[in-house]
Amino acid sequence: MIRLRTLTGSVLAVLVLFGTAGALAGRHHHQAEQTKSAERAPAPATNAVVDIEAVYNRSGARDIVEQRGMTEVRASANQRLKMIEGAPLLTPQERMELVDLAGVAQPNDAQQARIKALQALSDGRSGELQQLQVKKDADLSAADKARMRELLDEQTALEQIMPGVELAAQNEIQRRLDDLRHEQVVRIRGVVAQIAKEKGYGSVYDASALVYSANDITSQVLQRMAKQKAR
Repeated sequence: MIRLRTLTGSVLAVLVLFGTAGALAGRHHHQAEQTKSAERAPAPATNAVVDIEAVYNRSGARDIVEQRGMTEVRASANQRLKMIEGAPLLTPQERMELVDLAGVAQPNDAQQARIKALQALSDGRSGELQQLQVKKDADLSAADKARMRELLDEQTALEQIMPGVELAAQNEIQRRLDDLRHEQVVRIRGVVAQIAKEKGYGSVYDASALVYSANDITSQVLQRMAKQKAR
């Protein structure tokens, strides 16, 4: 009996020893896995800053807006103003129709035909007014005088509305220039987003909204845009 108990006690001691060793080994294995997971986990996203205004001024975006603004937007607006000024003898309804047609960026065939018809009406009335004006007062009938006043009133009406038409044209020019600027800013932001993804930045702030950041990607954005422009 004494020998059996001693043997049983030895066996239990061995089992406890193996159990403790297994627990320790499992704990070490778990800790090692946690360490590996931590090493595999991506680093927390950091912030960056970009000077959008500097990029806009130095990347050629401003030049594009100014060039298109001068060659396309302003030229188109001036052409429309000349169209309206070139048809002075129209009734109020006809003139408003011409103003509306002049505001169409790309008139279709029917609209172009109507513009020409309104211009022809004005040209015909201009000739009529000239013929009346060369007559002597004694040769003018009451109908002639009434017609002359009507035509002169149409001419005066155009002079009265032209300041408003010119202001509307200036507002349209400004709106289209703003649209062009917006297009360029969107293009810049697209390049900023590309670089931010490549560098792993979580957020990119404009320089006007962030006091300090160690990650200034302004020069990188300028370089990327220069490469795109060179293609």
